[in-house]
Amino acid sequence: SNQTPQQYSPHNPMSSTVFNLSSTPRNWALYALLLGALTWACYGNLRFHLLETHDFETFRDNAKVSADFAYFFSAEKEQASGRLLHEFSMWLAHAAWGHNPAAFHLLVVALHFAASLLLCRTFMRAGADLELSMLAGLFFLLNVAHFRAVHWLSGFNYVLAFVLTLATVLAYLRFVATGRTPWLAACYASLVLGAFSHLASLMAWPFCLFLAWQQGHDLRRVLRHQVPFALLL
Repeated sequence: SNQTPQQYSPHNPMSSTVFNLSSTPRNWALYALLLGALTWACYGNLRFHLLETHDFETFRDNAKVSADFAYFFSAEKEQASGRLLHEFSMWLAHAAWGHNPAAFHLLVVALHFAASLLLCRTFMRAGADLELSMLAGLFFLLNVAHFRAVHWLSGFNYVLAFVLTLATVLAYLRFVATGRTPWLAACYASLVLGAFSHLASLMAWPFCLFLAWQQGHDLRRVLRHQVPFALLL
């Protein structure tokens, strides 16, 4: 064929749409309401779940930290994971509503809902059309692959780390699009916080490099802004 191949562009996706949806506040509100309804239908009964492996130890640690905050930094904790943001978040929730498994489960569900919305936005920022982005968020919300992370209180760190990973990618995409330093600072902050929830979130760093290369940005400029964080690693 003598046809010129269509070039990739984040502003002109190659895939064609089916419903011709537009990114309007109304459509986003309807999408959020749909995800919210599905979240409650699929995960609302988690408010009746109790505790399982490691949850008991975490609750005991939370009670001891509430009695003496210095215990938060103690190596004697039953669940001294080194994931300080995760441990602090769990203690903060315990300080807010005490020994209430239902509230903890609903917190994880709410974070999973937020992750699904953020994934949709990340797809759009990376160049996917609105329909594909919304389907990605929807399928992620309902996917059974992360069943345990959503149903297990001690798996809260996985959901939290994923939210921060998405925040890292979104902030970086905004930075390469605008060149504004606050977005790069937000990218770094999200990456550091994600590492204190789960080290796997650091994989967002090379992924950001890949996205910048895929979208045709100057690699020398990209590395100039990304190498300083690599030195911290």
